[in-house]
Amino acid sequence: MYSFLVENMADEESYIKNLNIEVNSKEVCCFMCGEKFGRILFEIFCGYKKPKTGEIFVCNKDWLDLDENYGA
Repeated sequence: MYSFLVENMADEESYIKNLNIEVNSKEVCCFMCGEKFGRILFEIFCGYKKPKTGEIFVCNKDWLDLDENYGA
Protein backbone atom coordinates (compact mmCIF):
# COMPACT_ATOMS: atom_id res chain seq x y z
CA MET A 1 0.00 0.00 0.00
CA TYR A 2 1.36 3.39 -1.01
CA SER A 3 0.98 6.25 1.44
CA PHE A 4 2.42 9.69 2.02
CA LEU A 5 1.92 12.73 4.20
CA VAL A 6 2.10 16.26 2.87
CA GLU A 7 3.22 18.66 5.59
CA ASN A 8 4.25 21.75 3.65
CA MET A 9 1.82 22.88 0.97
CA ALA A 10 4.34 25.20 -0.75
CA ASP A 11 7.00 22.50 -1.05
CA GLU A 12 4.51 19.87 -2.18
CA GLU A 13 2.50 21.92 -4.67
CA SER A 14 3.80 20.07 -7.73
CA TYR A 15 3.30 16.70 -6.01
CA ILE A 16 -0.33 17.58 -5.29
CA LYS A 17 -0.84 18.68 -8.90
CA ASN A 18 0.49 15.31 -10.04
CA LEU A 19 -2.29 13.67 -8.02
CA ASN A 20 -4.81 15.87 -9.87
CA ILE A 21 -6.36 17.37 -6.74
CA GLU A 22 -6.49 20.79 -5.16
CA VAL A 23 -5.89 21.04 -1.44
CA ASN A 24 -8.63 22.69 0.60
CA SER A 25 -8.08 22.06 4.35
CA LYS A 26 -5.84 21.71 7.47
CA GLU A 27 -6.78 18.28 8.76
CA VAL A 28 -5.01 15.01 8.08
CA CYS A 29 -7.24 13.15 5.69
CA CYS A 30 -7.04 9.93 3.73
CA PHE A 31 -8.18 9.68 0.14
CA MET A 32 -8.13 7.31 -2.78
CA CYS A 33 -6.19 8.26 -5.90
CA GLY A 34 -6.68 5.64 -8.58
CA GLU A 35 -5.41 2.41 -7.05
CA LYS A 36 -3.19 4.28 -4.60
CA PHE A 37 -4.06 5.27 -1.04
CA GLY A 38 -2.62 8.31 0.67
CA ARG A 39 -2.82 10.74 3.59
CA ILE A 40 -2.65 14.45 2.94
CA LEU A 41 -2.68 17.56 5.13
CA PHE A 42 -5.56 19.78 4.04
CA GLU A 43 -6.23 23.43 4.94
CA ILE A 44 -9.84 24.15 5.90
CA PHE A 45 -11.85 20.95 5.84
CA CYS A 46 -11.38 17.31 5.05
CA GLY A 47 -12.02 16.97 1.32
CA TYR A 48 -10.63 17.51 -2.14
CA LYS A 49 -11.81 18.98 -5.41
CA LYS A 50 -11.07 18.08 -8.99
CA PRO A 51 -9.39 20.99 -10.79
CA LYS A 52 -11.65 23.17 -12.97
CA THR A 53 -14.88 21.55 -11.71
CA GLY A 54 -15.41 23.39 -8.43
CA GLU A 55 -16.92 20.19 -7.02
CA ILE A 56 -15.88 19.23 -3.50
CA PHE A 57 -15.62 15.56 -2.61
CA VAL A 58 -15.57 14.97 1.14
CA CYS A 59 -13.53 11.98 2.23
CA ASN A 60 -15.33 8.87 3.37
CA LYS A 61 -15.01 8.72 7.17
CA ASP A 62 -13.90 5.08 6.81
CA TRP A 63 -10.77 6.30 5.03
CA LEU A 64 -9.69 8.43 7.99
CA ASP A 65 -6.46 7.24 9.57
CA LEU A 66 -5.76 9.83 12.23
CA ASP A 67 -2.63 9.00 14.16
CA GLU A 68 -2.56 9.65 17.92
CA ASN A 69 1.09 10.63 17.67
CA TYR A 70 0.64 12.91 14.66
CA GLY A 71 1.94 16.39 15.34
CA ALA A 72 3.53 15.35 18.63
